[in-house]
Amino acid sequence: MIFLLIIMLGLIGLIQADVIQIHLLQLPVNNRITIGISPKMWDKEAMMENALGQASVLFTRMDSAYSVDNYISVQRGSAEHESSDHAQLQYNVVSDMDKLKMNYQSLLNQYDQEIYGNYVAFFAQQEIAEHIKFELVDESQLNDELAIRQENGDLFSFGSAKNSKLDEALDSAFDKAMFEYSKYMGQQINSLQKEENDRTKTIYERKAVNKLHQLEFSRIQIEVIRNGSVIEYQVKTELRKRISND
Repeated sequence: MIFLLIIMLGLIGLIQADVIQIHLLQLPVNNRITIGISPKMWDKEAMMENALGQASVLFTRMDSAYSVDNYISVQRGSAEHESSDHAQLQYNVVSDMDKLKMNYQSLLNQYDQEIYGNYVAFFAQQEIAEHIKFELVDESQLNDELAIRQENGDLFSFGSAKNSKLDEALDSAFDKAMFEYSKYMGQQINSLQKEENDRTKTIYERKAVNKLHQLEFSRIQIEVIRNGSVIEYQVKTELRKRISND
C-alpha cells in the first residue's frame, strides 16, 4: 500500500503545468478604461453586476489617496546582545467611498468578451469608438518585468498573481502593481514620531497622504494554465502614469 502511494505521488510530481492560452490586452495612453470579470453564469444580470462592482473598485483605486508608513524598531533587552533592529513598510490605500459610488453609477458597459468561461466587461464613463479587446498571442509578452520602470515620459508599475479564479487573480495582480507604484512615490518621508518604553524604541515615519493622480491600465496578460485537472489563471498587470504632464 505504501509502495503504491509512493508511485502515485511520483506520477503526480511528473505532471507539468501547461499554459494552454495566453490573452493580451494593450491599451493606448489616456484610455480611461477599466475592466471587470465574473465567472460565466445563467443569471446574466448578476454576472454583469459582479463585473461592474470590480471595475468600479479598480477604477476608483487608480485615483485614490494613499499613505506609506515606515516602522524602524530597535528592540532593547536587559543585555546588549539582546538588542535587534528591524524595519517594516506598510502601505495603506484611502478609498473615497463617495467617488466609488459615483463611479459605480457613471461607468458604462462599452463591450465585453469571453475568456475561458469568464465574462470580461469593459467600462468607461463616456462612450468610446474603438473596442480594444484581449487578443490571443502565441507567447508571453510580459516576462519578468521590472516592478517600476520609466519609458518615454511614462512611469510603469507591474504586478503578477495566480489564482484558480480569474477575477481574484486580477485583483491580486492589481494590488501588487499599485503597491509598487505607491512605494516608489512614497520614498520621501515627511514626518517623524518616536515612541519608547523599557524594552522597545520605535521610530515611526509617515508619508503624508498624496493623490495617486490618475493611473490607467497599460497592459494586462491572462495565462490560462492547466495543472493536472485544475485550471489556474496567471494575471500580469501593468499600470501607467503620465509623469511628463506633472
